[in-house]
Amino acid sequence: MPVSRETVLTKSAAAVQIYSNEIVGDLFKGNQLAVLTKDALFLLLLAINNNIGGRTLLVFNTEPAARDVFRLSGDSSSFLFFPPKKTNGGVPGFENESYRYRQEALIGLSGESDHILCFTCDSVSKKKNIPIEIDAFLSVLDISTGGELDRDYLIKILSSWQYKRCDFVFEPGSYSVRGDVVDLFPFHFNSPLRILFNYNLVSSLYYFDVDTQKKTKGISKTSVRCFKNSTQNIEKESIINVFTWQNIFHVKKSDETFSISLNHKPLTSIPLDCFPLDFSKLGRATRMSLLDSAKLKYGHKRVYVFNSVRHFVGDCLTVRGNLSQGFYSDFLGVYCFLDRTVSLHGRWSPKKDKKRVLSVSDLSSISKGDYLVHAHHGVGRYAGLNIVGATGNEKECLTILYKNNGKVFVPLERMDIVHCYISSNKKPALNEIGAKKWSRDLERVRGAVSLISKKLLTLYASRKAGRGFSYSQKDDLITALEESFPFIETPDQQRAINDVFNDLDKNNPMDRLICGDVGFGKTEVALRAIMKAAVSGKQVMLLCPTTILSDQHYITCIERLSPLGLKTVLLSRFKTKKQQNKILDILANRRAELVIGTHRLLSEDVVIPELSLLIIDEEHRFGVRHKEKIRHLKSGLDILSLSATPIPRTLQHSLVGVRDISKIRTPPKARRPIITRVKYFDWGLIEVVIQEELGRGGQVYYVHNNILSLEHHTKKIRNLFPQAIVHKIHGQMNSKTLEKNILSFFAGKIDVLVCTTIIESGLDVTNANCIVINNSQKLGLSQLYQIRGRVGRGARQGSCLLLVPKKPLEKRAYHRLKTIEQHTSLGSGYDIALKDLEIRGAGSLFGHKQSGHISDVGYEMYCQLLKESVDDIFDRKQKDFFPTISFSGSALISDGYVKSPSVRLGFYEKLSRAESADQIKDVKNELIDRFGGLPAETKNLLKVASLRHLYKNTLVSQILINKKLISIKIEPPKKAVSEDNQIIQSIVLFNNGGISDRKFKKARGGKIIVDFYLSRQASGLGLSAAFAKLFSKKPVK
Repeated sequence: MPVSRETVLTKSAAAVQIYSNEIVGDLFKGNQLAVLTKDALFLLLLAINNNIGGRTLLVFNTEPAARDVFRLSGDSSSFLFFPPKKTNGGVPGFENESYRYRQEALIGLSGESDHILCFTCDSVSKKKNIPIEIDAFLSVLDISTGGELDRDYLIKILSSWQYKRCDFVFEPGSYSVRGDVVDLFPFHFNSPLRILFNYNLVSSLYYFDVDTQKKTKGISKTSVRCFKNSTQNIEKESIINVFTWQNIFHVKKSDETFSISLNHKPLTSIPLDCFPLDFSKLGRATRMSLLDSAKLKYGHKRVYVFNSVRHFVGDCLTVRGNLSQGFYSDFLGVYCFLDRTVSLHGRWSPKKDKKRVLSVSDLSSISKGDYLVHAHHGVGRYAGLNIVGATGNEKECLTILYKNNGKVFVPLERMDIVHCYISSNKKPALNEIGAKKWSRDLERVRGAVSLISKKLLTLYASRKAGRGFSYSQKDDLITALEESFPFIETPDQQRAINDVFNDLDKNNPMDRLICGDVGFGKTEVALRAIMKAAVSGKQVMLLCPTTILSDQHYITCIERLSPLGLKTVLLSRFKTKKQQNKILDILANRRAELVIGTHRLLSEDVVIPELSLLIIDEEHRFGVRHKEKIRHLKSGLDILSLSATPIPRTLQHSLVGVRDISKIRTPPKARRPIITRVKYFDWGLIEVVIQEELGRGGQVYYVHNNILSLEHHTKKIRNLFPQAIVHKIHGQMNSKTLEKNILSFFAGKIDVLVCTTIIESGLDVTNANCIVINNSQKLGLSQLYQIRGRVGRGARQGSCLLLVPKKPLEKRAYHRLKTIEQHTSLGSGYDIALKDLEIRGAGSLFGHKQSGHISDVGYEMYCQLLKESVDDIFDRKQKDFFPTISFSGSALISDGYVKSPSVRLGFYEKLSRAESADQIKDVKNELIDRFGGLPAETKNLLKVASLRHLYKNTLVSQILINKKLISIKIEPPKKAVSEDNQIIQSIVLFNNGGISDRKFKKARGGKIIVDFYLSRQASGLGLSAAFAKLFSKKPVK
């Protein structure tokens, strides 16, 4: 019977259908069910839980096996995980995840619901010294909106539960107190909780987002639970004796298959013969063909499509839910197909993905002593926040120290003129207040960026010239390439492909930058462009900065394009002279559609008669001489550039129409977060981690960024694994040996690759899903992220072990490692790269050497000057004009309201960089949400910030506000005198009860000053806002 559009099964319902009562009965008769994949085992557990219920204990033979099956449960609360309590190798500050899972398990098991607990056999076999204490007892705290709860009592409870007090809550087991606001993250919650108090009553309850710290969902009541250890010395017991279990199963993992039984010695073993379905390298057409074959073999009622948002009407059963791979079994007569259109969602872990994009100059992260750039005074050192002004007229200022003890206090409403100093070169020299060096530096950089702007203008003009030919439209080979892509395109990726095709369909040449994080599918966009050029009879050059990257692209293009009849060749200096000449001949005689290579392609002897498309990967990594050659090569060609470097916000709007940019921000579907652990260096631990990966047929990277001792580590790993093939690579070794080892690792002929950070960019081996990074504390944040990105790119779970020496970590190193531990998914790179940017200049955009100029003025100032130059040469709208506002009253965010200076600084920066009054309101709402009701001085600050936008681009240049009067300076109109008279007339007619008198004064340059005298009860800030309406239609001419 055909399946209707409405028939969509849950995973549990599908599991019950897949496993008959007879199969489940065999298990309860004392038999072992064997040859199960991870997915098959998981569905069997769901079927057992659905039919029998009760508490179920799964005793696994290894912890990784238990963790693996638990991770399949996603956000289901039925499955719990109880990792063993480890005492060795842990680095302080990096142990929260295991403790959190243990607490969650104990809390879950103490309730009435049915649960399946994933456990390990080591803990069950011991009666003492195992990871659960019988003297633990459960505390429960019920919280409801409108209910009574003393704030201080809550703090006392959380402290007794060993929750950690901090400024802001990011991880389970922590809490913060800010006035009448208490945030806490219970171990058994997926999101943290915010409680707002009104004396001893709970006024509001919200969940909030750990990244933005903003509320997400209001609730009326909740219960917070915690197991707290008492001080009594009671004998410790195994968890098997603490709770009553309906079922206890023993699960064994051997190689890549699982078996399950009621006891250690089953009566007999029944192989269910479940085998994985790995579609990771198969195109959609092939996958659909296999699905059709399965329907013929098993019947459509035994074919299940998991994780699907589509309906295969009349053909098979669709299931909403995830699997890791899918599987089939002739014994069971089922085919479980994974439709990779929906990502795998897991419950909370401390490794959370951030979506927001940070500014390079994120001032909220600065510390005392960091270098800052003031637009008018130059480079200085940050000396903290200081309150200036007499009582009742306090303002908070940012203090910058300069050469010869110079000091500048920057009003925090003018944070827009201050930037973090960022440059890849050595530390800068401090400027001197009043000296001419800073102004000379600015003029020199303005001259340099002016040259860039003029070249951009020339480039812009050349793009207006016709291409001279037209690319083919839709072609069967283009369709075949699309069908061979083994994933569903992400929305951003599809947009980028459409952008490229639209560019190629136009008459003028393309110049587009595809900007996206590691593993986001930039290469696929390039492949589509290559095919479009090839079917049009044209040739393509793919230019790479490194041999590793060119080798990687070559392997990818051979796999994807060769089956469709395209000839791809690789040209590099590692080839013999004879090989190079042969490749040159192939290119010159149009016998290859695509050539891939490094700067060898820029040599004079390379002739490509039908070259129309130039693809450049990571252009900023080429040397100056090569960049110049690339610039000459670009003339008249379609250009597609690929980069993982984030584009500074400062430049994005200015590049519209000059250089087209497509940003791929969406991570690929079904890519799982990389399990990242920070541990002390220990050869025993390294051996276990490598053995686990080799045991499942995988390959391992071992990163040790010291060439002198690299051979020692290589020999040590060879001794630990005599049967494994272990080789090393580094940048100073013989080029032929280097390429040979790289290609051998690509081909799966090397088990462990011991290497330096040379693998940072380019290596993409889907079978290598484990990376060990030694002395990880020495590497930069973006470097760690790029290196870790070498794993987790296939269907298997990726893991990363970060090793540090057994000594206290330096503060900055700790924060780097903590950040990398918490950003585990593809997509974190934009945040990370901007936090730890090794500046590549404007090379990623324009290919110009500008590092010296960036060192002079800092990255953010350089980008700002470049933006102004580009806007000027293209005659674009200049920046907004804001009046100067002086308010005689307290206007600040006090430390009594927001304790953390860095957070206050962050809010000041948001206010100063806000682009509209609505954004000021957003800041206001965030302050109230996170810190409670606004004090008077903070209300004043927000009103002053709003006034700047109310008077933006008007004739008002200055506003002075005190208790007695409002003085407004008005610039003369650039047009008729009659307009001047209209302004005066509207001011005269302006009627407000708060005004007792008004006076007009003429000022120098035809300016008018209007003084409004206030009545006793009038608010100067409120009247100023009302007065702004008179100028809303009178912008600056």
